[in-house]
Parts: sequence; structure tokens; C-alpha cells
Amino acid sequence: MKFELFNTIERRFQRFRWLSLSFVLGSSLLGCWGMYNGSREAERARQVVYVLRNGSALQAVASGRDENLVVELRDHLRTFHHYFFDLDPNEKAIKASMNQSFYLADSSAKTLFDDQVEKGYINGLVSGNISERVVLDSIWLDTHSEPYAFRCIGVQTLTRATSITTRSIVTRGYMRNVNRADNNPHGFVIEQFAVEDNKDIKTVNR
Repeated sequence: MKFELFNTIERRFQRFRWLSLSFVLGSSLLGCWGMYNGSREAERARQVVYVLRNGSALQAVASGRDENLVVELRDHLRTFHHYFFDLDPNEKAIKASMNQSFYLADSSAKTLFDDQVEKGYINGLVSGNISERVVLDSIWLDTHSEPYAFRCIGVQTLTRATSITTRSIVTRGYMRNVNRADNNPHGFVIEQFAVEDNKDIKTVNR
């Protein structure tokens, strides 16, 4: 009789022990799940920012630079080409546009511009009342390693009082990361910038 009582107590103790162990294990899993969800929500909250526009707060989501690397590189190139090549026959406007482009590139851009000044090209735009525009048709990028090589193909248009000249233009160079700034919001700098090809396609009378 005592032996049966002992077995009954032992079985109850084992059940209690398994129940206790299951409770502790379940509580631990629930705690880990709660901490994981909490950290994920906290990370998501850190990625949410609010932008003030016209007196209203708009919600925006921050993303990593790598996710938008190609997009930012392409936009940096388009912005640089806009400042460097979209010129009107006004010395102050040309100087202001060039100064903006120099924030986006190293000395190779200024060297190229100074060469155009020395050859009389810039003075020719002003004296001839010529407007210059460049539209990029395609941008090739190699993002496997930094600095990132690029090659841009586009169309250059020279508008005169009596005619419009269309040229092909091909530029190339490299880009590397730098700190973002007001004058360089993408945080890249163009290196070894060069015009690889620039040929007349056609000229039509206005």
C-alpha cells in the first residue's frame, strides 16, 4: 500500500515537473517572440519620418542607400549634365550653373570647362546668342565596385537665331561616395570626367 502511494506521489511530481517545465518553456518562447516583434516595430518606427510641406506633416519611409544606389547614381549624373551642359547665352547664368556642377565633380570637370573657355567656345555661346541643351538617352553603370564607372549617351542641341544643330554626345568617368551636403544631396563626386564623342548629326533652319 505504501509502495502504491509512493508511486502515485512520484507520478504527480513528474506531471507537476513537466507542467512547470512546459510553462517555463512556453513563457520563454512567448517572451522571445514579444522581444522580436518589439524590436521589429521599433526599427520600423525609426524608418518613419515626417516631412513638413505647406504646413502639413507628411509621412515618409526611410530606406537604405544600397536599395536606391542605381537610382541615385543616375540622378546625380543627370543633375550634373544639366548644370554642365544646359547653358544660355548669359555669362552670369553660365557661371552660376558651372559652380553648381563643380560641387558634383572633381577638378576634371573644371579642367574641361577651362579648356572650352580657352578655345573660345563659351564666349561663342554668349556672343552668338546660342542656347545649349543636353538630354541623356541612356546611362551605363558598373556598381560592382567603387569607384563606379559610367558612360552616358545623349543628344546635344545648339539653338541659334537662324538654325538648330543636333549633335551626339558621349561622356564617361567614375563616381565615388562622399558625404551628403546641400550642394551635393546624393553624396557622390564624379571623377575623371571626359567627353568621349561629340559629333554633328544635323542642322536645320529655323
